[in-house]
Amino acid sequence: MTRKRSTKRGFTLIELMIVMVIIGILAGLLLPNLMRARFKAFHAGCISNEKNIATALESYAADNNGLYPPALNILTAGPLNQRFIAALPTCPSNGLPYDTSYTVDNTTGDPGYTVACPGIHSFQLDYIRPTYPQVHNGLLDER
Repeated sequence: MTRKRSTKRGFTLIELMIVMVIIGILAGLLLPNLMRARFKAFHAGCISNEKNIATALESYAADNNGLYPPALNILTAGPLNQRFIAALPTCPSNGLPYDTSYTVDNTTGDPGYTVACPGIHSFQLDYIRPTYPQVHNGLLDER
């Protein structure tokens, strides 16, 4: 009796398992880097938003004897050509508005403000400092 050889050729189970292990290893190496890149993108968007808000606040103060607005929504009030910023940006990571993290102090001889990111990718350092990144009087402070 002679055996007939099958003309069908395919992958063995071992070959398929090796390919799946290689794919798993590559995914394990790439996934943390992708998550880190996503976090950096949110962080960069947040910094950009804060710089835009700080620029609008400084423009407002220049037009109002060095005083900052009591709330951020004042920057968007009025006709379109008289607004300091077209629309208030929202946090790129969770969509919260920045007005919840805005504090202003016009009572001292040196008025100032703080805008901090309200997003989930910010963290609290202690009870005195708000979340980071943040802007103090036009200066960016990212820790």
